[in-house]
Order: sequence, then C-alpha cells, then structure tokens
Amino acid sequence: MDKEGRIRPIKREDVAVMHAWELDDEIAYLSGITRPRSLEAFKASYESYFVKMDNTLRLYSIILNERVIGRIELGLIDRENGTAAFGIVIGDRDCWGAGIWKAGNFSAFKRSL
Repeated sequence: MDKEGRIRPIKREDVAVMHAWELDDEIAYLSGITRPRSLEAFKASYESYFVKMDNTLRLYSIILNERVIGRIELGLIDRENGTAAFGIVIGDRDCWGAGIWKAGNFSAFKRSL
C-alpha cells in the first residue's frame, strides 16, 4: 500500500463516501455521532459548507491510491490567536493501523493551509 497519500480540500463527490462512515457503528461511536443522518441530510449539511465557505472551518479529504480514506476538520479557526480545533477520521477500515498518518503527511497538511 502506498502510504504517502495526499490531502486536498473536500469535494462534493467525497460526501457520499463519508456518509458510509457515519453509518458504521464503531466509527459513529468514536466520532460522537449518536443518530446517523440520512444521505440527503448528510449531503445538505455539507452543501451549506460548499455554498458559504466559512473562515472558521476547513474540511479536507485524505486520499490514498485515488480513494477517499479519511477526513480532516479544522474548526473554530482563530487566525488572530493561531488556534483551531482539529479532528481526523480514517473511515476506510482497510487503512486502520496502516501508519497512514505520519509526520510527513502532517507536514503536507500544514503546507496546504
């Protein structure tokens, strides 16, 4: 498995893949999701992100071998103080424990901001 991967801003076509992770009981539990949304509701929540890009939220897809395998979220971005909340989900179970998120990938993420 190519472990380099890449990180890019989320695209609309990524949302359906990410919805499947919300329906996975273990991923939902670990992500704090208590009631999974329908695909339509899930898409609608992301559509509002695409329509009005908020300066306090940035969403990225983690790509490996041209597949979306995870998502990164920077929320509550405070540029004045240089702070943000950070969240990451590796939703593709085949990639769990495979060393996807290493220092080199984190450096690539920081460069993409």
